[in-house]
Amino acid sequence: MGVLSRRLPPLFFAIAVLTLCLAVPGRAGSAAGETVYAAHTLGLHAEADGAGKPAGRIFIATPLTVLERSPGWVKVEVRGWHQEGAERLLYALPGKRIRSALLAKSAVSDLRPLESAVDPDSGLTWFGAAFAGWVPEDGVTADREPLWAQAWQTFSTKCVACHQRRIPHHYTANQWVSFLKIMGERAALDAEEHQLLLNFLQHHASDTGGEAGKE
Repeated sequence: MGVLSRRLPPLFFAIAVLTLCLAVPGRAGSAAGETVYAAHTLGLHAEADGAGKPAGRIFIATPLTVLERSPGWVKVEVRGWHQEGAERLLYALPGKRIRSALLAKSAVSDLRPLESAVDPDSGLTWFGAAFAGWVPEDGVTADREPLWAQAWQTFSTKCVACHQRRIPHHYTANQWVSFLKIMGERAALDAEEHQLLLNFLQHHASDTGGEAGKE
């Protein structure tokens, strides 16, 4: 009994450490409530097996909240802002044309309404809303910085050939929409490169509170 009693504490300690490690979010998959980001433009599905037509699209680098997991799939919630009568397109911020999600017409009725806000620049009322659906597990990432680094590399190499480089925080989020439309055509950006770069520039614009970016 004496030998056994001396061995029990280390055994209990090992079990406690193992239990704690398994309980730490991220060790065995993302925990509910965690923020992840779309690693590329994703189809948003009503079911965990991805059956049927997508209920919408999530644009690359959009933040998502993990709700639930199923093998190979993650149920996420995307939050955004829309104007009355234009519920299909959700933007990241009220008054800022930063695209987060585009919903199918049939999915609009499943939007969960949130608070509203008035854009001080335009005086227009924007309505917050949330939408939940399933995306492939390998289509999300816990870290957005590699996506921002990729966008900056594209910006630095493809968008400086025709003119002096524009600095992200010297322009507003909405100004970048028209600027990049012209730049993207000249730089021959594909649709995904264009969307990622636009998202990056808008999140680092003068009126979005993002970091100043690189000079």
